[in-house]
Amino acid sequence: MWNPDITDHFYTINVTEYEDYATKGYLRDGIAGYVFAEAQPNAEALFRLWNPEIGDHFYTRNVTERNHVLNTTKYKDGGVACYLYTGTAEAQSCGQPLYRLYSPGNTDHFYTGSQQEKERWMKHLNYTQDEGITGWFLPY
Repeated sequence: MWNPDITDHFYTINVTEYEDYATKGYLRDGIAGYVFAEAQPNAEALFRLWNPEIGDHFYTRNVTERNHVLNTTKYKDGGVACYLYTGTAEAQSCGQPLYRLYSPGNTDHFYTGSQQEKERWMKHLNYTQDEGITGWFLPY
């Protein structure tokens, strides 16, 4: 989901949460791909954080990064958003990478499974920081 008023991207697997955010100015993007609602072999939690002061949702699989952000910024803990495959050979053979980008000008994180979309957002939409692969998910 995308909120153009606060330049924030929001991702969820919860239908009730999805419908609720649609009433708060977020536009529906549809299904990007498939992830797990519960822990699975070769999958790790994707943590969701929220900074109400800058209007940004931030997602990470890295516990150290999550704890650092929670302890040094105004981000609040949003719990586990879902579970993603890690970069195992199995995940790479059946899944696609979830790329993480950041726009300092928009104070927004953007996530995509498309290499072409990633390149377009970096080149034309001011998402200048490529923050790597967050995990692997199954394509829609």
